[in-house]
Amino acid sequence: SAGMANYYISLGHTFLRQGLYENAVALHGKAYRFFLKKRNFERMAVAAHNYGEALYWVDSLEKAEAFTQYAIHLTDSLRLPQLKTSSLK
Repeated sequence: SAGMANYYISLGHTFLRQGLYENAVALHGKAYRFFLKKRNFERMAVAAHNYGEALYWVDSLEKAEAFTQYAIHLTDSLRLPQLKTSSLK
C-alpha cells in the first residue's frame, strides 16, 4: 500500500542518517518501484529524489545522477519547486 511505501521512505531517511547506506538504497528503491507501478507521479518524484541521494552515498554515481535528473524532470512537469530545489542540491 501507499502507507508502506511512505514508511519505506521514512525508514530509508533514518538509515541514511545512521550511515547505513545500503539499507537506505534498498528501501528508497522499494518506495520508488511502488509509486512507479501505481503511476503516482508526485510520489515518484519524491522517491526518485530520495533514491538518487541514497545511490550517491554508495558510490553508484551514474544511477544517482539518472534518478536525480528524472526527479528534476518530474518536478518541472508537476510544478513542485520545493522538491526541485532539494533535487538540485
